[in-house]
Amino acid sequence: MKQVFLAIIIALMTVGLYGQEPGAVQNEPKVRLKVVYEKTFDEEILDVIFDTATVSIEEAEQMGWKEEAFTEEEKAKGKVLVSYPKVVLISDASKMSYDVSEYPRCRRELRFYRKNGELIKKELIQPRRERVIYSENMRYILRSWVFDEDEAEKEGGVLYKSNGEVVWEKNKNELIAVSREGYVIATDAVFGPESASWYIFYDPLGQEIIRLENPFKDKAEGYNAVKFSSSGNYVVLGSSDFRKTAVILTTKKGKILWQREFSWVSWVPNAADIADNLGIIGTFGIKDVHAFFLNWQGELQWKVRLGIAGNYDIKWSEDQKKAFVISTRGYLWCIDVNDGNFLWFHKEKWATDPSFREKRLSWEIPQFSELNVINDFVYIIGKKGRNWHSSTLFIFDSETGNLLRKIEYPQEKITFVKIDKEIGLINITKRKISILKVEVLK
Repeated sequence: MKQVFLAIIIALMTVGLYGQEPGAVQNEPKVRLKVVYEKTFDEEILDVIFDTATVSIEEAEQMGWKEEAFTEEEKAKGKVLVSYPKVVLISDASKMSYDVSEYPRCRRELRFYRKNGELIKKELIQPRRERVIYSENMRYILRSWVFDEDEAEKEGGVLYKSNGEVVWEKNKNELIAVSREGYVIATDAVFGPESASWYIFYDPLGQEIIRLENPFKDKAEGYNAVKFSSSGNYVVLGSSDFRKTAVILTTKKGKILWQREFSWVSWVPNAADIADNLGIIGTFGIKDVHAFFLNWQGELQWKVRLGIAGNYDIKWSEDQKKAFVISTRGYLWCIDVNDGNFLWFHKEKWATDPSFREKRLSWEIPQFSELNVINDFVYIIGKKGRNWHSSTLFIFDSETGNLLRKIEYPQEKITFVKIDKEIGLINITKRKISILKVEVLK
């Protein structure tokens, strides 16, 4: 009897905390995915940067575009604007990890292509010792040397344009972010990121503009990260000593707009999303996790308790009125940015309740790992297995929270590819890129 009573209490707590759960998912799919582009590679690929070009319909089909991708007007004109792989990262499959943060360990080659698929150049990458960082518009690419105790003197990196042209090289400091115009930010980390004393701003020609002091530079350990806003005009700097967190908003040239310190641990700006002239949404906490919203003046507008452990990701809706948050433990929340109220939430059947957040999850369930928000849909990739042996794609209605489609990829590793206003997938196992069109079934 005690167990039954406890289960009822937990259920009431869950509904009271998060509001109404969406209706049960029907067996019949509510959306159809149509493949409008497909390209297969000779080797396993980890990531792709697309560019666009205007070509004939025949050229587009040779590139991998399907006839269904074109409107009747485009067919009549005979010309169409299409995307094509311009930069490709080849993976080292033996080092592939479930954890997205471990992807840098899996990269072994950077390739640059022309629109006809001709290889321009390729650069070898040392797994574990180099990172590859993109600008928001994918026009600039950083190869950054990652601190390694065996080669502590090795620093710096290379800035490329997406056509493979080298803009500049540096042999000092750790390069950690690049903007859509080619502005770069580095730290002076000598013994790893936690040792950074300064954030260093470079202009697109590689000239140093300014140095900003790390608020926790004298701490024995810490976390430091940087993210440009989507426009590239602003920068969010985040520092933590694992007890407090400092957040700094600057212009792209390093002018400080505000600096705030909070009495909680957050992975800002990595576990955060920035909207120009609106604010920053993010999460803080390790076991007792909260979501928060800082307005453009750095004032804390609200914080709400999520109450579930796990790794988190957070994204704005397209109209920037809602925030979507996922936990690897099978939760998806939709939050009203205006007041922090929960609009809806989704919980997988296998997900643990707040009272049991310490429970270890099985590796054989599709733990929520990647989040993407495009138009009216929220996409999540779930990954199974410690070494990520299978994947699941979830598609939700962003307004109602209804699960519209759940697609299993047994024994296949899939990940999102960034492409404007489209949903793109990389099937690492099958060495294939697909761009999909979502059709709502009536």
